[in-house]
Amino acid sequence: MQRQPELEEAAAAPRRWHRRRMWRHRWLRETVNTEEMVWSSEVKEPPTLMKGVIDLVFEEEDGWVIADFKTDLFEEQHFEAFVRYYAPQVRAYAEKWERLMGQRVKEIGLYFTNRAEYVGC
Repeated sequence: MQRQPELEEAAAAPRRWHRRRMWRHRWLRETVNTEEMVWSSEVKEPPTLMKGVIDLVFEEEDGWVIADFKTDLFEEQHFEAFVRYYAPQVRAYAEKWERLMGQRVKEIGLYFTNRAEYVGC
């Protein structure tokens, strides 16, 4: 069975992330997690149950880093629109992480697998 290019790209993303400079710290590799978080929203009427999966979360000495992997395929001119579209999602993860875990999130970002590019939000 032949794999679809999107699946191959998604499967390769963690390997590319691993090669990034910050991943090479031994203490960092030991604290990497993926987390599924479920929370109720206090903002919407009526309150809404929301569920999200944080693709990558790890702790550094001065706080947590949360990254969300995106596998969308798009044309170059739409890149900034995709960043704007997905940034609120990863911001919501950081807000909920800080509230539920009581720990500071120092950095959030999106990792676009089709570009092998990390963008801070």
